[in-house]
Amino acid sequence: VGPAAWRLALPEIHAIRVEAQRARGGTPSVGWPTDGGGMDTLMPKMTECVQSILIVYDGQDALCLTIAQALQHCFIAVCSFVDSCDGEALAAALQRIPGVPEQLVHRRSGVSAVLNDGIVIQDCERHPKILLFELRYHMTTMTADRVASEQRDLEWLLPLRELRLRGSAARSPLSAGGVPGLAEAWPSTARAKPAGAAPRSHWWSCKEGLRLVAGSLDRNKYAVCDDFLDEDEMSSCSSAARKMFDSGQMISGLSEQQNVSHGSFWSSANEGDFLNSQLERRKWTLHGDHRVWCGDRDPRVPALGRLTGALDALLAGLRGPE
Repeated sequence: VGPAAWRLALPEIHAIRVEAQRARGGTPSVGWPTDGGGMDTLMPKMTECVQSILIVYDGQDALCLTIAQALQHCFIAVCSFVDSCDGEALAAALQRIPGVPEQLVHRRSGVSAVLNDGIVIQDCERHPKILLFELRYHMTTMTADRVASEQRDLEWLLPLRELRLRGSAARSPLSAGGVPGLAEAWPSTARAKPAGAAPRSHWWSCKEGLRLVAGSLDRNKYAVCDDFLDEDEMSSCSSAARKMFDSGQMISGLSEQQNVSHGSFWSSANEGDFLNSQLERRKWTLHGDHRVWCGDRDPRVPALGRLTGALDALLAGLRGPE
């Protein structure tokens, strides 16, 4: 496989496949395409897999054909393929991912990849790192076992949901059934209490809520706390964020990161244009968000102190008495 970038990527491809085998509980086994077979024998039909990465390759280019064959051999579990020279097949494939312009992926002597959400990775024939990054994620991220998921829901998520709906902690003083003084807890290590931020009791702050959150974090490594803040607090934060975005106060992540080193994997040379320097729609980018940095006392977000204060109170409750 060439060019040089793909030859250098072979150890990483091997590592991804080994990780994928281990994630599935199998024994790592890696092989490579055999000589002699053409694309018709190596390439399967387009699958209906909704989680696949669509690989669009120029079937009349020898390098693109070789790369597509290697990807088919190594990553058929998560990839589907279409020859860009077959206009009818390409149009049919893109119909499954609305909003992707054909000209964005139909490139002569090129290999492109289209993710399920319609994000496009270009120049894969010369710069494979972005594609390999996505392949690693798709190959090693496993869907949870159904029985285990149902048990998790019954043991942790459903009780949290019921507690939230009952509102047993959301509107009652903590001293009446929760952790005494937690609503007033602003640990010395926490952020400064914002002016005018009266303490509130939230539904998750009772003993049972903290027990469920702590247990879920310990067992599942996450917990689901819908309505973590009251509706008026969330609405205030959301409205402030929208106002800052509309007024141009938020900075594009691309602009912010232009002069920042991204580590040895991505390299500082914007290899494969992972920063999407021309801000092309639908093109993969490492920093595609908009952001602005605000402190708890920032007048632009008066309710921010409530969010950070609630987080501090949750952490204090999970730690327990010191």
